[in-house]
Amino acid sequence: MGHHACVMKTTFLLSKIEEQVKRGMKELMNTAPMP
Repeated sequence: MGHHACVMKTTFLLSKIEEQVKRGMKELMNTAPMP
């Protein structure tokens, strides 16, 4: 387990989190009442 593997793992986790955040935002937009 070198430094490179650590960076790859972190990047992967961040992309996963970003994906979930985007999905959550989409759901919020869908459920939020339109002004």
